[in-house]
Amino acid sequence: MAEHKPNALLPQQLRDTMRDLNGRVHAWWKSDGLGHTSDMRLTNTGGLEVEFSCSLYLAFEERVYDEDSSLPEVERRGRVRQHFEAKGFVLLDDNNQDVAVRDCDASCNALRRLLAATLPSSAIMSIETRATRSSVFVLQSVKILVRDLADVFALPDAPAETW
Repeated sequence: MAEHKPNALLPQQLRDTMRDLNGRVHAWWKSDGLGHTSDMRLTNTGGLEVEFSCSLYLAFEERVYDEDSSLPEVERRGRVRQHFEAKGFVLLDDNNQDVAVRDCDASCNALRRLLAATLPSSAIMSIETRATRSSVFVLQSVKILVRDLADVFALPDAPAETW
């Protein structure tokens, strides 16, 4: 029988902790960020590596339909656009359908501010971009390292329906 160390996490406790970390990060990025969480893993130094999608399409559409339904869709889209632009993101869209975050200094700085305000120990490891049909580059994803897990535990609990 394996010896139990008093400070060691049991497998179920570790799963529950990882599920909690994942839920908090996922819920925060979905509500305040730019989409969904693509990947997450603990590092061998005790940090958390996270890859966030910057594909704004679904996040934009969810916000449009969360807006006051008595307003015309065009006005709801305008409000959602203003929400992201007020944070400093430069948006690009094709006939107001495929909304994306333009790859430019302003958008990258807005992304840095968003991450620093919420996860102060985080550092951007990489930003992936893609070209649109009109050959303009947009943000696809960002990979970060959160050095202090206390930043993640400071995020609100994930709603139960998230998982």
